[in-house]
Amino acid sequence: MKLRLILPLAIATLAVAGCNTTKTDQRADSGSTAGTTPSGSTGGALGGGAPQAAPRVGSFGSVSETSDKAMAADFGWTDVSGDHKLSDYRGKVVFINFWGTWCPPCRRELPSLIKLREELGQEKFEIIGINVGEQPRDGSSVEAHVAKFATANKIMYPLVIGDEALVNAYGGIQVVPTTFVVDGTGRIVERIEGSRDEAGFRALIEKAM
Repeated sequence: MKLRLILPLAIATLAVAGCNTTKTDQRADSGSTAGTTPSGSTGGALGGGAPQAAPRVGSFGSVSETSDKAMAADFGWTDVSGDHKLSDYRGKVVFINFWGTWCPPCRRELPSLIKLREELGQEKFEIIGINVGEQPRDGSSVEAHVAKFATANKIMYPLVIGDEALVNAYGGIQVVPTTFVVDGTGRIVERIEGSRDEAGFRALIEKAM
């Protein structure tokens, strides 16, 4: 995947603890995990029902851009539980988190994201992880590689394998992680380039609610 690069933003990566999306795999070990997984983690639930048995890694379908740039572009994907789209989550605060298993700052912030999602549940909050720039070194497909990583790290929020159309719909992603905070009306209220800690994420959620 070719992702657009703007030099000043690439330089800013160092300041915001993110990874340049044009760089190669930075993992020391292709099977490495995010580090510390929240204790007592049991995984999420689908629609408030029984906990799901395994992570859901979806295939991106299409994106509908909007003339109002303040609104999050609606996009769809398909996973083992069916067809989904961003607009299904209206009424909730949604983190759209562009990330890669190859990016150390992305892995470092995962325990905070997982913990927040478990604590806040899915009635008012959800995370959608958009995986970009993945190049598995073990010969597996991107979907299989991400699913294996997600299983090891108990990532139970929806994951989508992104492509250039989705990246461009969100203004181009030069740094990962990049997180968009979308309020219950579908409006983008924050764009965060680089990682944040749990307290920082929690403050943004509370502000958007």
